Formats: sequence, structure tokens, C-alpha cells
Amino acid sequence: MKSKKLVFSLFFWPFLFVVGPMFLGVINIWLDLFILSNQILQVIGFLLVFVGVYIVLFTSGLFIAIGKGSPAPMAPPTKLVIGSWYKKTRNPMYLGYFLILLAEFLVFGYILLIPFLFCVILFFIWYVPNIEEPKLEERFGQDYSDYKKNTPRWL
Repeated sequence: MKSKKLVFSLFFWPFLFVVGPMFLGVINIWLDLFILSNQILQVIGFLLVFVGVYIVLFTSGLFIAIGKGSPAPMAPPTKLVIGSWYKKTRNPMYLGYFLILLAEFLVFGYILLIPFLFCVILFFIWYVPNIEEPKLEERFGQDYSDYKKNTPRWL
């Protein structure tokens, strides 16, 4: 089981942030679809990339320091992380990922990145309550149930 999780981790995130958007950019150009080209939006996009990466790295660091694990499914946290940004939202790391994808659209302007972003968001809106949260409830029990009652899933 751990080898499947490792393969998933090694391919899913690079696909989500690099291969998928690059592929959609090529298709966008090939189909001669609209490309948003605005320097102000590109600057905002670059800033959002840094903010998104910071959020992902910071919250990953919390998984390591407080959770005594990692964000990777083959070595998940052994302790529930509910401090810092996790006091305001149960999923700040995913929100960081969403910011990175939005930033890619703003930087590169490929219109196909917008439906890609929405599909990713919709996937996680489904995945978190249906797959991730039941596993967390099983692993952390009442502590996670209490956390869910007091902290919103997204914002």
C-alpha cells in the first residue's frame, strides 16, 4: 500500500502544478484560444505564486514539526495539527495549492487553466469530506471530531 501512495505522491503533485498546466498551455496555443496578456495581472500572479508556495511550505512544516509526520500519504502526521493557520481553516495547504494554480493562470494567461482550476477545486471539495476526513476521524477520533465542529473546512 505504501508503494502505491509513494507513486501517487511522486506523480500527482507534479502533474497538477507542472505537467497539466503545461499541457493545457500547449493545447491553448494549438487551438488558438484566448490568452490573457496583462502585465499587472502577471505581477499579481507572481506574487500569488510566492504566497501559495509559502502557505504550502509553512503548513507542510507544521505537519513535520507538530504532526511528527509529513504531508505525503506514506508518512502522514501522527499528531493532529490544529494550531497556527489550522485554527482558521482545516485545509490551508489546499488553499495554497489553489492560489498557485490561480497564479499560473494570471502569469501565463492560458484560458484553459481556468476550467482546470475549477476542476481541481471541485475535486478537492469532493475528496476532503468523502475520503480525507473519514480517514482523519478514524486516525484521530474525538479530537478530530471536535476540531471539525470548531474550525471551518475552507474559509
